[in-house]
Amino acid sequence: EFSELQGAYIYTDYVSRVVWAWDPDSGEEPIQIANASRGIASFGEDQSGELLAVSRGRGFLYRFQRSDETGGGESDTFPTLLSETGLFSDVSQLEAAPGLIPYEVTTTLWSDAALKRRWLALPGTAKISFHAEEAWDFPVGTATVKHFELEQDDGSFLRLETRIMLRQLERWVGVTYRWNDDETDAEILADALDETIDFGGLQQVWHYPGPSECLGCHTTEAGRVLGPRTRQLSGSGPTPSPNGSQLNDWFCRGLFDSDIGDPDSYDAYASIDDTAASVDLRARSHLAVNCATCHQPGAPAPGELDFRFGPAVESLNLIDVAPTESDLGLADPKRIVVGDKENSLVWLRMASHDPEIRMARGALMPDPDAVSLVGEWIDVTLLRTDSDEDGVPDDEDLCPSVYDPDQLDGDSDGVGDACDPDYLPDLSVVSMTAPSTAERGELVSLGAEVANSGVGASSFPVTFHLSVDQEVDAEMDSQVGSCWIEDLTGGSQTTCSPTDGMIPENLPQVGEEGRGPFYWIACADSIGGVYEGDETNNCLVYSELFRIPEPRALSLAWAALLSLSFLRGLVRHRR
Repeated sequence: EFSELQGAYIYTDYVSRVVWAWDPDSGEEPIQIANASRGIASFGEDQSGELLAVSRGRGFLYRFQRSDETGGGESDTFPTLLSETGLFSDVSQLEAAPGLIPYEVTTTLWSDAALKRRWLALPGTAKISFHAEEAWDFPVGTATVKHFELEQDDGSFLRLETRIMLRQLERWVGVTYRWNDDETDAEILADALDETIDFGGLQQVWHYPGPSECLGCHTTEAGRVLGPRTRQLSGSGPTPSPNGSQLNDWFCRGLFDSDIGDPDSYDAYASIDDTAASVDLRARSHLAVNCATCHQPGAPAPGELDFRFGPAVESLNLIDVAPTESDLGLADPKRIVVGDKENSLVWLRMASHDPEIRMARGALMPDPDAVSLVGEWIDVTLLRTDSDEDGVPDDEDLCPSVYDPDQLDGDSDGVGDACDPDYLPDLSVVSMTAPSTAERGELVSLGAEVANSGVGASSFPVTFHLSVDQEVDAEMDSQVGSCWIEDLTGGSQTTCSPTDGMIPENLPQVGEEGRGPFYWIACADSIGGVYEGDETNNCLVYSELFRIPEPRALSLAWAALLSLSFLRGLVRHRR
């Protein structure tokens, strides 16, 4: 079908998802021919000799289609200078344009001691799809901006780079702008660059990532956008707001496409220097932010480690587990040896200055505060059993098997409210309404009747999912919409209908041409979230199957690039 590719060598990079073709006999450079929607693990041919590709994880097969768009490097579509993007009304002063929203995160990603500033821009009136624990979903045209500086001996700050991530039709792309010596503007980098910075005799190497490196940390499994999410925006933010926390401020601004309930009711990370928080909470927060982007189920890093915040330590494949990579010369190497950081590979890699050894990837220097904290976590905290990892050891915990950092005991019977059958709600979905057909990207009408047959009152979300089978899997199933129930008392029931119900574009390719069938499932309470009298009856599988209608026309492109003209004329959210 593609005669121009005959005899060419086709290859790809799993992280960047760029596909190249190279003709070794032509004497010319390789050319970019496609952008995959998922990381490609291998290529093959069908019985007609046409090229196929397969992804990891779900193992879908993909074929190539001709696109009307031209290829070329990602940076070719971005303005050459930062001042030309329209993101800053005064670049030299880093004065953000109206609608560019500043924010701060609770737990930072270590970047070789750099200080960072962060902004977010949403296109037009588009809004964010909120999730309590998972990554948020951002509309096409969203831009995230992160600026890096290093403090010098005299207390001044040296501007290094400003990075931009842009949500396109099929994927995210990222570029780096390197600041000039006068710090008046920054110019886009086509490739990665290492630069030695001299601080009056003390030198530091700074690495500027190339466009293909951005998705190495901003993985699909981590949700691409790493900063703006529920556990990170519990603080007050860079600009004081009458609305309190950043999460509450964003809700009050109308940036979310659904009612998120009480913004201050969600779990939050703890910063590494927050001594009021437990060592366990601070260490787990740091590992989740700095390591889980690559180390979680389905992510590209090897070894099946899992540094996510939610699962218990015992399920992370860390404690007393032999490494699949280098043993660093240890006689009996283990990823973590409880009570012995010096023989724990995770800690040794964090503390190493060797870029071939150290973790997390992307940083050239260890984070001394993190090395100290995680060392204490391994040597001391993990020795005290804390089965639910709520920061309260089992011998003091009112609910040893239930995450309950507040340790509430409303009836003073010595059993915490989080696990006390006499005090718990019992939530269930009694019935639901849902369509039998709809197009991908189409708004749909959903509803659920929810009951609380327990004792205590509860406020909780109701989520609607499309599943490939009749079992809810938070990592595999597509959430279509959600609504919030406020203070549903025991013995009561009520209805709930989301305003954000939309069939996602990235539904699994099930059935003929990905049209299904799928199963509707409605769940009361976040999956695995709040413990109650009976967790087995939270979800209801709808009796009628759901299918995608016959497509009107074939897609012209696998991943066509979105025009960036919005950067110059974007109608942005205002307060």
